[in-house]
Amino acid sequence: MVSAETALRTILDSIKPVRTEKIHFAKASGRVLAIDVVAHEDVPAFDNSAMDGFAVRANDLSKSSAKNPTDMPVIGESSAGHPWAGELPPGAAVRVMTGAVIPLGADTVIPIEEVQSSNSTNIRVVDAPRLHKHIRKRGEEMSAGSHIFSRGTVIGPSQLGVLASLGCTNIGVFERPTVTIVPTGDELVDPEDQPAPGQVRNSSSFVLAAFATADGCETSTHEIVSDQKTKIAKAISNSLSSDVILVTGGVSVGKYDHVPKVLEELGAEILFSKVNIKPGKPLLFARLHSTLIFGLPGNPVSTTVSYIQFVRPALHRLTGREFKPPLRISARLEHELVKRDNRRHFLRAILEEQNEELFVRTTGPQGSGMLSSVAKANCFIVIPEKEATFKRGDVVEVELIQ
Repeated sequence: MVSAETALRTILDSIKPVRTEKIHFAKASGRVLAIDVVAHEDVPAFDNSAMDGFAVRANDLSKSSAKNPTDMPVIGESSAGHPWAGELPPGAAVRVMTGAVIPLGADTVIPIEEVQSSNSTNIRVVDAPRLHKHIRKRGEEMSAGSHIFSRGTVIGPSQLGVLASLGCTNIGVFERPTVTIVPTGDELVDPEDQPAPGQVRNSSSFVLAAFATADGCETSTHEIVSDQKTKIAKAISNSLSSDVILVTGGVSVGKYDHVPKVLEELGAEILFSKVNIKPGKPLLFARLHSTLIFGLPGNPVSTTVSYIQFVRPALHRLTGREFKPPLRISARLEHELVKRDNRRHFLRAILEEQNEELFVRTTGPQGSGMLSSVAKANCFIVIPEKEATFKRGDVVEVELIQ
């Protein structure tokens, strides 16, 4: 049995990102950059107005005041997409709209609401403006040659917008890893079916498929496999074209837990088969040819915890993302907790703010078959390996569920 840290390190050390491809940026939402992005032009490409108002030379208005107003002729207009041609002469103003090109010679914009009076041909200014006020300078957001995004960046809506503004239409991304879910167990039936005595509906496959899809993978689910070695071996063999296989159930030490033996007989390298955590102890990680195989506990909560702690980091690494540990923070317990073993516990819990301080409580009973407790939770309380008793009000470590 290995520690949680050893298990995660073993997994991550075994993985390299999958293949890369070029795609149109508009189809890249949720994908991961396989290249660094460098700006090949300035953004914005020209000085432009941040306000509707008037482009002027600040020096012309340096002595303006309520007692000494300055009247100026308005000699033209610059609107978005329609710049005013020519150079602004001293003592004159050009009407400008937000986003419009600043005329050559102008160095300041006076917002329309700060002009005492105006008409189509003249304005009156009673306050001396500050030099460069309300002007967005060329290249102030991104300058040509500057580094914008690093390889491994996940492309979201904002990243798409930046790529569009730079004209980066064809980009290199990592391919989506393929994941096949293989549910095993004589007790499982499909959700549409009525369970017979001793049977349960298969829920873990749908949890895993939703997780893996959200984490950037192409997922498929094998039909339920009964607890027979030959059928499990066939299901795994038929799934080896995938980058990752997630087998649920059959990984512990019971009479019908055939997965470890099947993997050995298929020639897989089993890197570990138990992790010192609760829930999720009977977690197996193996490699068969180029395919990574996770043997996940059959209980749905154990499956969920194992996925979040170990499978998700593996899939993120495969998609090319930089590994980032889950966010953990401190919070005060709302009730006592007692732990009497030497395993690391992940307790489903609810984190809330009360009077500007964070408090946490469990969702209630923590049985490994109680998937509804995960649905209620927004975090795990992470209890270290050693035996411990925590009193109400004690500070504990909390890991947000994302």
